[in-house]
Amino acid sequence: MQRIILFTVGLAILWSINWGWGYSRNMDDTRAWFDAPAAQVGDVSQRGFPSRYDVTLDDVAIPAIGFTAEFVQILRVVYNADHRIIVLPDEFTLMGQPVSGTGFRASVVRDGDFARITIEGRDITLPKGLRAAHGQISMIPDVGLGQYKLYVALDAATLNGTTLATPIQITADVTLPETIDPSSLTSVLPGLFGWGKTDVTVVTPDETLSNLSLDAMTRTLSGPVPQSADMDALLAWVATLMGSAAYQSGQGS
Repeated sequence: MQRIILFTVGLAILWSINWGWGYSRNMDDTRAWFDAPAAQVGDVSQRGFPSRYDVTLDDVAIPAIGFTAEFVQILRVVYNADHRIIVLPDEFTLMGQPVSGTGFRASVVRDGDFARITIEGRDITLPKGLRAAHGQISMIPDVGLGQYKLYVALDAATLNGTTLATPIQITADVTLPETIDPSSLTSVLPGLFGWGKTDVTVVTPDETLSNLSLDAMTRTLSGPVPQSADMDALLAWVATLMGSAAYQSGQGS
């Protein structure tokens, strides 16, 4: 019995040493990833002994994407450095626009040169009058250099108080000029702004609209004429959010 106790205590000590070593390394890696000038971060703290590394960054700002949040939490288990859960507050800004809701969480799984990312939230309020009971965004690397698929899904959505036909599903095929270097936020940001025209498909219970084109350089969304009022309103909302005067219909078929 004494040997079993000593063996157990020894394992506990070794695990504590291992966790402490990983604690310092994880803190250093997190600080380095958010290093200035890409982001401004306040206090950084970490908890989670004995099986997790849960980092909290206070007062986070990423000017290039207009992101500010009271905090960002990055959670992972000790034995898996390639899968992280990101927790956001109920209110933050993105592209300089306010976003609110509950239960905002992102699953980030490293996958080669980039990561598979899924973001979810409930009771979401987006800028310019769009709301949804539930929303999800997924970004998945596709086959080929710089190819990604972006999926957006909205349930029980309303636009300026008018109920839309839901669920709404949006698929975008995004092409970037080169793969994104995920080693730091400073290296990630230039790759995110390198995309040009993107093929988009929007599906609602009333209509499926393909052959849409989203051009980041000219900030325009264009494509075929929508047949339903819900689709027309949704596309006009996207165009307004991008800074375009209106959805440019008449292209495609």
